[in-house]
Amino acid sequence: MPKTMDKLAQAELSMKQLREQRADLNAHVLYLWDKLIRTDTEHPLHVKESDPHWHISTSVTDRPDSSAKSVLDVLYAADLELHFVWQELEDRAVALENERDLMPALDDASTGDLDGPALRTALDRVRLSVSDAARARELANKVSQLWSEAKMISDLGRVPASMRSNIRVSEQFCDDRRLLDRAHEIIVAINRIGKQTEDAGAGAVGIRNCAMTDCEASGL
Repeated sequence: MPKTMDKLAQAELSMKQLREQRADLNAHVLYLWDKLIRTDTEHPLHVKESDPHWHISTSVTDRPDSSAKSVLDVLYAADLELHFVWQELEDRAVALENERDLMPALDDASTGDLDGPALRTALDRVRLSVSDAARARELANKVSQLWSEAKMISDLGRVPASMRSNIRVSEQFCDDRRLLDRAHEIIVAINRIGKQTEDAGAGAVGIRNCAMTDCEASGL
């Protein structure tokens, strides 16, 4: 038994050392990846000084507009803003679904009052509330999908393709150019849905690029 315990202790120590070595190696790989992007001007993810920077604005909170140097960075920055929009839509859907002030007119109606104007008005309000709640819920789901993919794309850009393949993602995202293409598509989708979420009373997130050299954010 003592020999077995010694072997087990040695095996556990070896496992610990391997985990530490793997963590150190991963950190070194990420450092070299970041250095490659910053120094290799031909790399698809390299951001040149002359490239446009990005602005992100939101009408959900009083937070000031923020800026980012690259398309992946602006998607990373949009994470919190999209969360706020999603939360507003979720809260609105729940409030509409539970709107009890629409019910008293129905509760107090007698069978002889089924055609009464008060009852018809209440029914119209209920139908409108149900419709608005369904719309808010649908928009919340769409924003949630954009929010999740924006975060995933920005995170994937921070690791080399060899490490992305270890994550359960589409094979296309192991290609840097296709990753960038998808990032731009997500920005278009975020801007497009902004008008709908604002009309639903949940505010909007807007992302735009800016090529102005005298902009305060141009030196990011």
